[in-house]
Amino acid sequence: MIVNFRGQYANSVTYNQQDVVTYNNNNFMCLVNNTMGVSPVVGQDTATWVQYNTTSTFPSSIDTFVPKTNIQPSDVSNITTYQNLLTTSSLTPAQQDQLNQLAANLSNKLLFPQDINQIQQAMQNLEIFLLNNVQGYISTMQNTFSNEINQFNYKGVWSGTTQYYTWNLITYNGNVYIAKQNNLDVAPTTGDQNDPNWLLLSKAGATGPQGPPGTNLTFVGVYSNNTAYSVNQVVAYDSSAYVCIQNTTAGIDPSNTSYWTLFMSNSPIPVSSTAPTSPALNQVWVDSGNNEVKYWNGSAWVIVGTPPLQAATSSSLGGVIVGSGVNVASNGTISVNVFQHLSYWL
Repeated sequence: MIVNFRGQYANSVTYNQQDVVTYNNNNFMCLVNNTMGVSPVVGQDTATWVQYNTTSTFPSSIDTFVPKTNIQPSDVSNITTYQNLLTTSSLTPAQQDQLNQLAANLSNKLLFPQDINQIQQAMQNLEIFLLNNVQGYISTMQNTFSNEINQFNYKGVWSGTTQYYTWNLITYNGNVYIAKQNNLDVAPTTGDQNDPNWLLLSKAGATGPQGPPGTNLTFVGVYSNNTAYSVNQVVAYDSSAYVCIQNTTAGIDPSNTSYWTLFMSNSPIPVSSTAPTSPALNQVWVDSGNNEVKYWNGSAWVIVGTPPLQAATSSSLGGVIVGSGVNVASNGTISVNVFQHLSYWL
């Protein structure tokens, strides 16, 4: 039989067959459908209600059980007398009083039928409570939790026309925010405890440094104040080479780091078949083994181009003819006039 535990009895509630209620710390089961305003009677059954599991008070309260202890030799005589009286078909009033007294004295020694009944009924009440209260509650909470989790999704860049719900994620001015509550057309402000709608999760960092130039560069000669330059054009300025990183107007010289970045300084360029050790960022190296010009981007040597190398002569070292703008040191390092030869490499 499946029963439906309805909690505390109330006169304003309609009850049906097999509904179980708690009334004055007792449980009762309804026998008649559409019962309202007819309360149970403690201590007896009626046409509408019958007592149900009266030895267990759960869930209206926690059941109390008598702790049991081991039987001692001194208990044997009383237990024997109790068993004899219990199996006697007819007791005198004095014997009945003795039986009741022995039952009370031995309540913590013996397991009586009412003890077993209370345990059984407590377990049954627990099952009823779990079935009719906990199981449905868990299902409801699972659905609620799933609905909340589903709100954890990215909604893109904040828009004043989009309805946002609690836990929605957005980006705003490069920052990431999560919605504290449902809102519409309310942009993030401080993103802290003073912002009722949005919590700042991640703040955009500062713009990183300009990276090393690529290989699509064009050398256009010595810098001129009368010329407007375009991105990836390279000029000679103050004994070094600079790459334009933002289109300029006339008069914006390479000292302005918003428009220019250093490509290479007018320093000795090593020529060898093995790469230099501990290279500096943007350092240039002539790889004589592969006939290539390379620069160090911070992690690897990047091929810039192939210079017009010629066969070695008696006045050369390392396969490069010594001429205008080239100085050969005694250790084999060649200093090259960057601006005279840069156009070969770009």
